Amino acid sequence: MKHVVIVNNAVVSGIDLITRLLNRGYRVSHIRNKANIRHWNSPHNDEIFSRIHEVVDVPRTSSPEFVLAAVTDLNDRYPVTAVVCPDDRSLESAASAAESLNVPFVSSQAAQLARNKLRMRQKTQGVDLNAPWFSHVSDYRELARRLEDVPLPAIVKPVTSSGSKLTYIIRTKNDIEGLTGKIEAELTQLPSSVTDYLYRGFLIEQYMSGTMVSVEIGRRDNTFYPFMITSRIRSAENDVIELGSVMPSYLTGETETLCFDLASKAIAEMGLDYGVFHVELMVTARGPAIIEINGRIGNGTIPILYDLVTGVSLFEHLIDISQGNAPALPGVKSGKRVMSYFFKAFRSGTVSGEFTPSLPEKIRDHIRTLEFRMKPGEAVAEGDIFGWVILEAPANDAWTVLEDIIRSVEKQSSLILKKPSV
Repeated sequence: MKHVVIVNNAVVSGIDLITRLLNRGYRVSHIRNKANIRHWNSPHNDEIFSRIHEVVDVPRTSSPEFVLAAVTDLNDRYPVTAVVCPDDRSLESAASAAESLNVPFVSSQAAQLARNKLRMRQKTQGVDLNAPWFSHVSDYRELARRLEDVPLPAIVKPVTSSGSKLTYIIRTKNDIEGLTGKIEAELTQLPSSVTDYLYRGFLIEQYMSGTMVSVEIGRRDNTFYPFMITSRIRSAENDVIELGSVMPSYLTGETETLCFDLASKAIAEMGLDYGVFHVELMVTARGPAIIEINGRIGNGTIPILYDLVTGVSLFEHLIDISQGNAPALPGVKSGKRVMSYFFKAFRSGTVSGEFTPSLPEKIRDHIRTLEFRMKPGEAVAEGDIFGWVILEAPANDAWTVLEDIIRSVEKQSSLILKKPSV
């Protein structure tokens, strides 16, 4: 029996990855981050977790020594044939452990590059011809002073982070004031798996205008697998904030080819040669430019959307590559678009005491998933995620359906939600 070790599978959609590995008959071990255990409270998920052969809790999966000790112990008792890590913060640890045991995975060096936005920028300068200018700042307390000397707007972000944490758009001189205080306030809310890397500093980057997309692309040795281009939905009031995704993209076929080409060259330059990767690009007037390169599969709702629009799981591709097999490229359902959208509060408020998660019948037929994480009467802070939706609709109607859903949720909840930039 093949033995697959999953390192810190912290994303909700990852339950599908575990299910598929178990259904293939593999022995599955799960190295779990004790500091960030996610609870999926449903009978189905409880049943899946009960089938995992072994769960190993470690203090932090972002610490290589903990993961190496856990993988080594598992390997001593039942030889490990593959390591899978769908989580940014554990990527370097997983790569180091796999390399020590000579198990197929991206190299430790490639994982470190993918987790270091400064080194990523430096490494890909030769292939990213539309790259933004960037500047490295060692200490966040120096950001305000350095921002006085660069053209605005600009983006500020940590060299190593995930989920857009500690990321800010600086549009005017007024935005520079209070930046240090904002960072320090956010730092108090972040786990050590983020703050432990702040010694790498921050980047100030040129703000790029354009259409944001992500490339879901696989690679096994020297063969590349262009799975999907995903259009990203950004907030109308702050386009640094992502609100959802759309598949297939709204790009032309020619532009999609340019995006796949840039993503392929970039992951090759980075040495990411074994897995499924998530490359974020900005399609500018001059062509596509790299925003960031992730050394792991696209997470969140992306695997769910991919499954809906192709009928094949992105996780199946990841499993195939992890086992040394070539994944098949599926077709895309004609005339359909699938979308995910997170209901984020535009301002603080309280969920209506009469709120019920029901929508008009004309909308209901398009909804594949609709979940709310807050109850009637509960307080909601600005920026909180109140819930989310996944929908499927005819390509020409998808945006209209989404707008109807947002209006309906606002009306029933009495909350004002962030709106998408169309």
